[in-house]
Amino acid sequence: MKTYIHIIVAFISTLILLSCESRTSNNQQSDTGVLEDELVDVEEEYEDECDECDGIGRVYYSCSNCGGTGETYYCSSETRGKSCYNCAGTGKVRCEKCGGRGYIICQYCDGNGAFKCTVCHGRGVIAFDIYDPSTWINCKNCNGSGFEKCLMCNGKGRTKCSWYQTCRVCWGSGIHGQETVYDSGYKTCEDCEGSGRYSSWCNECNGTGKVMKIRIVQKKKSELQ
Repeated sequence: MKTYIHIIVAFISTLILLSCESRTSNNQQSDTGVLEDELVDVEEEYEDECDECDGIGRVYYSCSNCGGTGETYYCSSETRGKSCYNCAGTGKVRCEKCGGRGYIICQYCDGNGAFKCTVCHGRGVIAFDIYDPSTWINCKNCNGSGFEKCLMCNGKGRTKCSWYQTCRVCWGSGIHGQETVYDSGYKTCEDCEGSGRYSSWCNECNGTGKVMKIRIVQKKKSELQ
C-alpha cells in the first residue's frame, strides 16, 4: 500500500515539475519576443543640402576691397602741360596782317585795283598831234579808261590772307608751361566688378551642394540583427 502511495506521489510530482518547466519555457519565449520588438534609438546617415552654401555649391563673401559697397574711393594728382594763355590751347591766333578778316590791301595797286595805263599814261587816248583832236584815238590797252586792271589782285584791290596764324608763344602746340591737376572720387571696384561680393567653391561640400548628415531614428532590435 505504501509503495502504491509513493508511486502516486512521484507521478503527481513529475506532472507538477513538467508543468513548471513548460511555463518557464513559454515565459522565456515571450520575453525574447518582447526584447526583439523593443524600439531603440540608432544613428542613420543620409544625404542633404549643404547648410554652408544652401545647396548651390558656392559661398559668397563681402568684398574686402570695397567693403561690400561695389565702389572704391580714389585720389590722384599728376603734372601735365598747361593750356597756352595766348591762344587758349588752340595753337592758332588771329592773323596780325589782316586782323582775322581774311584779306589784305593789295600792295601792288594800294587797294585801287588798277594802275594808270602805261600806254596812254592815264589819258585814255593816244594823241598823234596834241593840238589836233582829230588825230586822237582811244587807247586800246585801257579801252579809253586811262587805267588797266591790276593783275595781282585781279582788280579787286585786295588779296587773300590767312584768317589765323601760328601762335608765337607755344609755336602751335597749344601748351605753354605745366600745371598740377588733382582728381578724386568714386569708381567701380575692380576686385568685385561693382557687385560688392565675391564667391568661391564651398569647402564644406566641395562645390557639390550636398553633404552627408546623421540623424537619430528608432528601429526594432530585430531589424538590427
